[in-house]
Amino acid sequence: MAKKKTDFESYFSAATSMVEARLRAILPRRFPKELYDAMRYSVFSDGKRVRPALVLAGARIVGVNARDVLDAACAVELIHTYSLMHDDLPALDNDDFRRGKPTSHKKFGDDMAILAGDALLTYAFELVADNVSRLSVGAGAISEFARAVGKDGMVGGQVVDVKHGSLGKSKARAAHYLDYIHLNKTAKLIEISAKLGALLAQANKKQINALSKYGRAAGLAFQIADDILDEGHESSDFKNSRLTYPEVFGSSAARSRARELADEAKKALGVFQLSASRKFLEYLADFIVERRK
Repeated sequence: MAKKKTDFESYFSAATSMVEARLRAILPRRFPKELYDAMRYSVFSDGKRVRPALVLAGARIVGVNARDVLDAACAVELIHTYSLMHDDLPALDNDDFRRGKPTSHKKFGDDMAILAGDALLTYAFELVADNVSRLSVGAGAISEFARAVGKDGMVGGQVVDVKHGSLGKSKARAAHYLDYIHLNKTAKLIEISAKLGALLAQANKKQINALSKYGRAAGLAFQIADDILDEGHESSDFKNSRLTYPEVFGSSAARSRARELADEAKKALGVFQLSASRKFLEYLADFIVERRK
């Protein structure tokens, strides 16, 4: 297990170092200073870079150089960051801190947090479109990316979380809304991260479907694990009386379901030959449910 963990950490470290260097290159300090300062503040705030690492691993597992999809990997991180910036706003979760630092709107004001989030969102599509153009592939990857993060994906999940994600429903009704929120608000971004590199590499349908299944299961496990970690009176979910898996099904069932989903994610990778990328993805599924934060 120790060597397996070391291999995972080495692979993850190499991927995140590559992403970090590229993010700093594409987000320099420039005018308008207020905008770039706010963008950089949230992007470089000690995120784990799980999603861009997934993009790179998804490319590598189908035999493509990770650097060929590096901008798409950065785009996923920009989308994730923008979603957190807007999520923290007073109109949504009204959080004062994220990762131990004041949230963007607390540091720069609501106006700049909104505009910087908007800038990251649109820049992400610029990066993916440029990546598609350089690789001379069809625009299908852009369409899938848009669906994953828009009205029928992450944004739609956020809406249901805000409008229908409160406690006080019957268990059956709460479970229905909770499944929709977890799938769309969290899992779809992780799913597109897992398969975006393969889409850009024009991998075959079997490979893309396998990565899609992996990402969906890992994404659901990620959100349930987050729900478990956030149990307690300090979380914004508690403060806003939001639905969580432990609240609806109990902590024991939540842990069991997260473990089942991690196993489903690993099973989906069976179509690929054993490689460093497959081992990384398998260990990542375990890491998601075993992490302590």
